[in-house]
Amino acid sequence: MLIKNGEFTLLDERGIPLISASDIHLKGEHGVAQGWVGTLRSTQAVLSDRVIIKELQAPVQISEDLKNLSLESFTAHLGEGKLTGNATSDLSMRAPRYSVTMNLAGASLKHLLTDASFGVSSAEGIISGDLQLTGTAGDGSSIQGKGGLSAKDATIQPVDFLKQIGQLLNVEELKLLRLSESKCLFHLVAGQVVVDDLFLRSENLILSAKGPLKPTGELDLDSRLLFNDKLTGRLRGLLGSQLTPAPEPGYSQVAFHVSGSPMNPKTDLLERLTGFKIGGDLGGILKGLFGRPAPAPKPSSPPTPAR
Repeated sequence: MLIKNGEFTLLDERGIPLISASDIHLKGEHGVAQGWVGTLRSTQAVLSDRVIIKELQAPVQISEDLKNLSLESFTAHLGEGKLTGNATSDLSMRAPRYSVTMNLAGASLKHLLTDASFGVSSAEGIISGDLQLTGTAGDGSSIQGKGGLSAKDATIQPVDFLKQIGQLLNVEELKLLRLSESKCLFHLVAGQVVVDDLFLRSENLILSAKGPLKPTGELDLDSRLLFNDKLTGRLRGLLGSQLTPAPEPGYSQVAFHVSGSPMNPKTDLLERLTGFKIGGDLGGILKGLFGRPAPAPKPSSPPTPAR
């Protein structure tokens, strides 16, 4: 059998693509003992309509009874790094069950964010990671699994609210994060992603977070911003009692919450730092704090004496 320039799409129950592949080349033959054996190549595959995998290659095997499909030792490229793994599917049921294991090595953080549909980024660093998934084809709520990503010596542009806090506190590290250590561990249950440990460490700061992503895709993260003793001593007079001792030795912290979408997160960090609730846009508040002062009002003319 030979298929050239083929296309494949698997939809979930809402009609959203779980997996789609283009420029498929599939070649194989029926073996005596192994069932159907062949090779698969695809120029590009897209997972969950977001993550772009390139140059997928895999040996394919279908059992003699047509009940099991396996892609053993597949290779691909993601974020200009090497992606390897295994995938199996039980075809004996009306809704096939699948299992996938993947490992990523040597990926560029900048290109990984692009391939994950986060747009163009100036981030730098080398990423490695792993992912294990099981589920039922076409049923997003059946997905279970776990995974993680890690990087060393990465440089990233912080999200806007951290940049603005860096401006408010005059903390340069919050304007451009140079990370000596960074990791994100997560698991999936019933199709929902839960961040178990997001940990970013720079020279004087730590950013930590954990919590679920809601079914809508919005964040619900309990987060902490930690300052080492050097920064704590400088900021104590400004932040006062808002700083509390952290479990990590040598650090104080401010706890806060992150909501909104990953592309446009929202936070109550400024309220936690100042100790009182502030309405309106944070950027506008900072412009008021650091912008051009308003002109002093002109003294009013004295009233004319009555005659």
